[in-house]
Amino acid sequence: LQAGRRVTVLDGADGDFRASQGNFGLVWLQGKGADFAPYAEWTRDAVAAWPCFAAMLEELSGLDLALDQSGGFEFFTDTTELEDFRAALERQQADLGNRFSHEIVSGNDLRRMHPGIGSGVVGATFCALDGQVNPLRLLRALRCAVTALGGRIITDAQVSDIAAATGGGFDLTLQGGERLGAD
Repeated sequence: LQAGRRVTVLDGADGDFRASQGNFGLVWLQGKGADFAPYAEWTRDAVAAWPCFAAMLEELSGLDLALDQSGGFEFFTDTTELEDFRAALERQQADLGNRFSHEIVSGNDLRRMHPGIGSGVVGATFCALDGQVNPLRLLRALRCAVTALGGRIITDAQVSDIAAATGGGFDLTLQGGERLGAD
């Protein structure tokens, strides 16, 4: 939309199973792309871009997203899983160099910092770049931004068919019969 393109967002029903629901609101770097350097770099760039992205959404929507990038813990109750994740973070560190840092925190050190953590937690990883936004405000701000910039949102959309369009792009058919084209 900001580049002057026409945009239609096809948004499924609230109850649809979607990957974005599991992580919605997280601004998370640790562990992303540990085995695929381009994805690690893409994720690092996205995490770094969040403050400007949040500011733009806040300006367009008037909503405070409550962006907090003061770090995040990944907790473990199994020593082997913690060690496997440590190795993954070391691979991610090798790919990202000084654009990524992490810490390994023992269970005892965690309990000294946060007394409510139970004895079953063997340790955690911490990345100072991780954080979150308020997911409900983010969803509302994204919808406001799309419409403020002239986009269209179709809710409860279910695509029943996608076909290659003559001359490039795609023809989409929605379950109700509506047809749309995409470049």
